[in-house]
Amino acid sequence: MLNHVEGDFNVNVIMGPLSDRRRVEVRTSKHPVNVISDPASMRELMLKADLAISAGGQTLFELCATGTPTIGIECASNQTINLRAFEATDALWFAGPIGENETLQRAIEMMQQLFENYETRTKMSCAQKRLVDGKGAQRTSSVMANMLS
Repeated sequence: MLNHVEGDFNVNVIMGPLSDRRRVEVRTSKHPVNVISDPASMRELMLKADLAISAGGQTLFELCATGTPTIGIECASNQTINLRAFEATDALWFAGPIGENETLQRAIEMMQQLFENYETRTKMSCAQKRLVDGKGAQRTSSVMANMLS
């Protein structure tokens, strides 16, 4: 897939604690690939990334908090609502459901467009930070404290 994307970039594949490590296969790539298992800080990796490809779960909120431009891929049917909602706010580009040829082609095209357009990545990052500012827990605890007082 990544061999179809032009440009000089490195690829980090993040494997969380619940990942099926037997399914990871790093094929020959013209781009350097680094597989990272159970990283100490996802935040640091996200902050350093120019682009992320993610499923439609909780990680989307983290990517928004770090302002990491994102291409979303639906890996389970319950992720569609999240992905569509984030897409509607310009916080990500939704490529489609995993396993479909059209999704793969859209993801390749999206990667190329985002790599080539810093301004588009910047706009997406700003939209993400407007959506998730990282202060939700603080606001929630303030509301709860006011309710208890």
